[in-house]
Amino acid sequence: MTENVIKDTAQFNGWSAGTWDSRIFARPWILGTRILFINRSLLRQTALGENAIPINWDQLKEICYAIDSLGKGIYGFGSNAAEKHRLYKKYLPFLFSADGRIVSRDGKYAVFASDRAYRALKLYKELSDSCSMIDTQRRLEDAFLDGKVGVIISGDWLLKRIRNENIDIDFVTTLIPGPKYPWKSFAGGEFLAISENSTNKAEAARFIEYITSAENQLLFCKANYTATPSSKVAAKDEFFRSDPNLQTFIMQLNMSQMVTPMPQWVYVEDIIEKALEEVLFNDAPAAETLYEANQKIKELIFKE
Repeated sequence: MTENVIKDTAQFNGWSAGTWDSRIFARPWILGTRILFINRSLLRQTALGENAIPINWDQLKEICYAIDSLGKGIYGFGSNAAEKHRLYKKYLPFLFSADGRIVSRDGKYAVFASDRAYRALKLYKELSDSCSMIDTQRRLEDAFLDGKVGVIISGDWLLKRIRNENIDIDFVTTLIPGPKYPWKSFAGGEFLAISENSTNKAEAARFIEYITSAENQLLFCKANYTATPSSKVAAKDEFFRSDPNLQTFIMQLNMSQMVTPMPQWVYVEDIIEKALEEVLFNDAPAAETLYEANQKIKELIFKE
């Protein structure tokens, strides 16, 4: 697909996930990222006040602890239980905001056993152990909307739910805090590719160009209240600029990071989630567990 889309790469976000060995195999369409949702009604009850929006890890902990101290069955933070395909997506924003990686950019080396990965996991465990409701993503969002959890990490589907269900909640969205300032989050999305065996490659390429155009992405996002088009032109539309919550997603997407594409990713994901489960729920030592996970990832990479 490289020859068909190379002229458009500067106008879209998300190419890294569709690129392998310097060749483009898939075109980004609608993307997704994770941001912080904060219940302002709960924050207002703390000594910090409703305008205490965290920009770094220390401030995030301070806010979560303050909300948790309200008592009455209220939790400061929403921490995911051992939910497959979900748990790692709550850790990756902290890993990426610390400039950590799972594998090198070229996918040839495992780099998960780093000080950055350790510090990110240490932060997540501190929040999970000290002030968190631990449950599935859906139940955490239910509790957040019910005023029982102060801070959660979620995607734009929560905005849709609040709007579609007419939920009365005073909340604010903000960027993922980094060690010192707001920084990267985890990103993914929908990508369109053409089968190698297709007998209609030219027609498929024209259709992909049509459906991913700025105009059609904007139509889709307006109809579906989606926050993160891959088109940079579409993202500048007044539809996003006039909505502060959508704007949070646009800003976060511009700083977010995707996992390095690799044939072994589904197995790497499983290794990461099992390591997180051991540390978070069985109190396994973080440094040793990250090292063991890194060794397993390395073995997978070198098998190819």
